[in-house]
Order: sequence, then C-alpha cells, then structure tokens
Amino acid sequence: MDTPVKLPDFGDTAVLTDTLANFSQIVDMLRGERESQRAKWGAQSHSPNKWLVILGEEYGEACKAALEGKRENLGYELLQVAAVAISALSGLLSDGGK
Repeated sequence: MDTPVKLPDFGDTAVLTDTLANFSQIVDMLRGERESQRAKWGAQSHSPNKWLVILGEEYGEACKAALEGKRENLGYELLQVAAVAISALSGLLSDGGK
C-alpha cells in the first residue's frame, strides 16, 4: 500500500520510544495518512455507528498484526486507527454530533 509520508521503521524499538519527543513526527504521519485516506475515499460523511464499524475494522487489523508479531504492520495499522478516529471526530464536530 502506498503511503504519502515516509514511515519510520516500526520494527526498530528505538523509533517511537518517547512519544512527546516524537509528537510532531506522529502528527505529520497522521496528516499524511489522512491525506491518503481522503485521496482514496474522498470526503467521508458517516453516522457514528458507521464510523465505529470502520474504526473497528482498522483496530482488528492492528490486533491481527500484533498477534502475528508483525511490528512494522502494527505501526502502520495503528496509524490508520488514529487517522480514522480523527476523521470520525472531525465528522462529529462538523455535523453537530448528529
């Protein structure tokens, strides 16, 4: 899968050991993933239930990567979980939580 930003080596345990020190890198990665999702799917407007289904699917992929010991996949799947959650929150805020 193509990604709009260069992802770090999630297999390297030193990459994201200090969340605060890497916060701007994480935000940049999230921004890139959101741009990729928007390019792939267009603007999204879903009910809260639909957002939770989408988020659950992404979370399930993260769980699978963790269970299989695929650290690099886990990092990317967690990035997708976070980006979908941000998109869902953005949708809730823009439609007044309807």
